[in-house]
Amino acid sequence: MDAVIILGFFVLLALLAVRFGYDSREQLASSEEAFARQGFAWQADRP
Repeated sequence: MDAVIILGFFVLLALLAVRFGYDSREQLASSEEAFARQGFAWQADRP
């Protein structure tokens, strides 16, 4: 029973982190990261 409560707490914590979390960096590291933040995905040309 205690394990279920602890697991529920961690799930709740994860949901709150997604909802209220923020990126504290002043600028993005690269243009690829900016595209990724907007949901853009690409595939590399590989043989």
